[in-house]
Amino acid sequence: SDNNVLCGLRDRYGFMWLGTNNGLNCFDGIQNTIYRNMTEGKNGIQSNTITALHEHGDDIWFGCTFGLYVYNRQTKSFSSFNKRTKYGVNISSTVQDIVGSQDGRIWIGTLGQGLFIYDPHSGELIQDSRHGAFISDILAVNDSPVFVATLHGKVILYGQDGTFLMEHNIPDYHSDKNNISLELIGFRLYLGCELGLYTILRGNEKMVRIPNVN
Repeated sequence: SDNNVLCGLRDRYGFMWLGTNNGLNCFDGIQNTIYRNMTEGKNGIQSNTITALHEHGDDIWFGCTFGLYVYNRQTKSFSSFNKRTKYGVNISSTVQDIVGSQDGRIWIGTLGQGLFIYDPHSGELIQDSRHGAFISDILAVNDSPVFVATLHGKVILYGQDGTFLMEHNIPDYHSDKNNISLELIGFRLYLGCELGLYTILRGNEKMVRIPNVN
């Protein structure tokens, strides 16, 4: 539906889902189905720009520039994610990333509203924007802490239950609009940004730049 692919997902059936600037695509190995201007009751999904994808059970969750939506595979229907925090806040800004952690919680990073954590078992949605309102990347691997990178140049560590643990600052970082990417290799966390490649030294828990890598 568009040459600019913003995100991709291979689901449990082997289907490929691609989010673009102009619609959601599903390739089943034979044909490509384009979902655009999707409707839910009387309200249409507010944007055709798909920025994040996640598979939860049989549903495909996808973020847009105006919130979070869910495609129900059984009913072949779309609906908005209408959960609210105990303060009445819903997800209404651009969804940058959607990640599931080992305990079943779903972590949703936004550009403007910070981090949301949803527990499907209890139906509780919590928000944390104190440590950064603009989320770039979320990394949840097995039972390790959940790592969250912000566009303010911070890497935040949370427990699997959403408890804040600590944060690290990227040395000499200047805020820009370029994404920050996280990867855990073995027991070492790596971070890539415009300034280069960084890692956290175990022992003193200090973030340092890896020399000669741009």
